[in-house]
Amino acid sequence: MFRADSRVAGQLLEQTPLDIPIICYGGDKEEKVDEAFINRWKELTTKHDLFRVRMFHGHHHFQSECEAQVLQALQEDFRKINSL
Repeated sequence: MFRADSRVAGQLLEQTPLDIPIICYGGDKEEKVDEAFINRWKELTTKHDLFRVRMFHGHHHFQSECEAQVLQALQEDFRKINSL
């Protein structure tokens, strides 16, 4: 979910897409992983209509910088997935 995703994404891009929703979170001030890179995760799912990117105000550790917003987003996303 967080930083190790760059290595994992690179390895997974050559494999068969997963049949699950993927929701990616990122920081809008992150220097190494931008929104374009995060959007590549869409290639790893067959559920393109359920793919989502959420960008938060912050750097690499955005989850600490805006904890309340991230927790709210997680709650909303889990509810949506559970209702499928």
